[in-house]
Amino acid sequence: MKLVFAGVALAALMLSGCAGSPAQTDASCDSGTLKSTFEMILHDSDMTLASVDSVKCSGEWAVMHATLTGDGASGMSEPSIFQRVGADWVLKAPEGVCGTYVPGDARPNDAVVPESLWESGCVSA
Repeated sequence: MKLVFAGVALAALMLSGCAGSPAQTDASCDSGTLKSTFEMILHDSDMTLASVDSVKCSGEWAVMHATLTGDGASGMSEPSIFQRVGADWVLKAPEGVCGTYVPGDARPNDAVVPESLWESGCVSA
């Protein structure tokens, strides 16, 4: 198993400040809400959200597996990690919330993502 470095998510996170769209105000954890949030982040990029493949939620955290198409997209389902902040879902960079992972070890102590979402959001087979 290895740590998933979601370059697409990091690129989308950087683009989110440039989107110029109104802030997401519905903080419910469901595929429609997270899809809308992610589409706003991708608004000014050359990538398109092709599908939302799964959503898992735990408290103030969510992991959405989605397939992106376009420039820089892998065309495969990849995880994106979100944290609810007030009435908004904020895309988080995996290297900032997944902790210092050593292959073969359990969830690191410095991980911020809840244990129930860590494997789905931070590790791939």
